[in-house]
Amino acid sequence: MPRDAPRPTIRDVALAARVSTATVSQAFNPEGRIAAATRAHVLAVAERLGYQPSSVGRALRTGRTGVLGVVPSFREASTDRSAYLGRLRAVTAGVVEGAAAHGCGVVAAQAGGDGRVTAPLAYDGLVLVDPMPGDPVIERALHAKTPVVTVFGAVDERDARAVRSVAVDIAAPLVRYLDRVSQTVDDFRPAIFVGSRLDAFTHEALRSFQAWCAGRGVTAAGAALQPGETAADGARRLLGVRVPPTVVVCLDEPSARAVRVEACGLGMAVPDRVRVAAVGDAHPFDPAGGVDVFAVDAAACGVAAAEVLAALIGQGDAHSVRIRPADPIDEKSFMRSRGR
Repeated sequence: MPRDAPRPTIRDVALAARVSTATVSQAFNPEGRIAAATRAHVLAVAERLGYQPSSVGRALRTGRTGVLGVVPSFREASTDRSAYLGRLRAVTAGVVEGAAAHGCGVVAAQAGGDGRVTAPLAYDGLVLVDPMPGDPVIERALHAKTPVVTVFGAVDERDARAVRSVAVDIAAPLVRYLDRVSQTVDDFRPAIFVGSRLDAFTHEALRSFQAWCAGRGVTAAGAALQPGETAADGARRLLGVRVPPTVVVCLDEPSARAVRVEACGLGMAVPDRVRVAAVGDAHPFDPAGGVDVFAVDAAACGVAAAEVLAALIGQGDAHSVRIRPADPIDEKSFMRSRGR
């Protein structure tokens, strides 16, 4: 289309495709009820003419913008960015992929300490990454009747009927992992290494870890990042004690890498002297590096969140999703470690 030519309108597409303007509108609506052949014909004509539907017009007709917002719940300036940025990027990429399948766009938003969300575009619903217990973002969204889907952490039970979640269920895999390594590691001393913010996912992991230790009469050790600390600082504090842990469970990849580096610097070989586990993507870790990974595909979590949110917006209801990481130690490697 020449630069000075007028932009084609929905009427131009309808005329060229020999259908009504209502049919053109339905063809561009993923939920529109028209025959597949008709939709394909209309979209082909629209592409040939260079037509793009107006987002403003769609919003006026449907009351929806066709935009999903993604907002992290991290609001503390002291939070170590390395601990969450990789996960946030992967989740956001997944939301973009999932939203595109429903004909939606995505806008990145930010939240203030009071839970007020700001974004450059209006949105139909929010994907909240790593929610806090009683998160004010959820409170404000519920008040504004904005659909919300949380990722990684499960929502509070009192909000469960109004908010959906794509939650990573770490409890059962963590318990099985501790059961196994407690039988293979000499002088078993477990610890958990968490970030400076106790989000819902961290709370679940801590509860499971402490309950396992209490049930078996094992001392529950651990460390949480202090404001302003890096993962390396926290790892140094965790391992630099007179009697260091022999198993360290980390809830993100950067923390696990920091523990591994610090352990090697102290002459504590991984995994022979200290066993390190991490929740995250298995790919960043060299299989020979000795890190046990509770593999979670954060991008797939984002795709699932977009699917749930699109259903919540379009149909008024949707089911939450629970994702359980695979056990980081399979049966074969477990048997090999027992035979060492």
